[in-house]
Amino acid sequence: MIGYSGSSLVSYISGYGIAGQTINGVTTFDSPLLLKSGVTNYHGDDEDPSGMFGSPTSRWGDYSATTVDPSDPNRFWTIQIYASDSNGWSTQITELVTTPQVLLSMAPAGTNVVLSWPVAFSDYRLQSANDVVSPGWTNVSQGTLTNAGQVSVVMPVSGGKQFFRLQKM
Repeated sequence: MIGYSGSSLVSYISGYGIAGQTINGVTTFDSPLLLKSGVTNYHGDDEDPSGMFGSPTSRWGDYSATTVDPSDPNRFWTIQIYASDSNGWSTQITELVTTPQVLLSMAPAGTNVVLSWPVAFSDYRLQSANDVVSPGWTNVSQGTLTNAGQVSVVMPVSGGKQFFRLQKM
């Protein structure tokens, strides 16, 4: 999750968030989410009482942060600045909850194939079909094994095509 401020020719400085997911070392991002719209043009020059940064200066971004919730890796909190006055800004605190996608993996094991997915998705059922054009998905009857944070099903390799998917129960 990335939180940030942004603006354009048609929008004031606003707060945004964007969720990403990394699969096999490749991170892709969804579309940006508008979290809080700016309400006016911002021309702020903050005074610098210390004199360290010169005066006037704008300290935009000092109060922006995004962090994962320590009790839930799919919940994030972001604090973003937006233009609330022509000479001032405000902060918006937003909770963002992501829904991870299930990744089904397959590995050969002799005359069998092992299909596995994370135990966090143990409420999903493995289904199979012989055709993806007009699939007749059926629940796989083989039992599941749980080991090292993975749910697994061992399936015999058949001579024909077979497709698999996970379906939430």
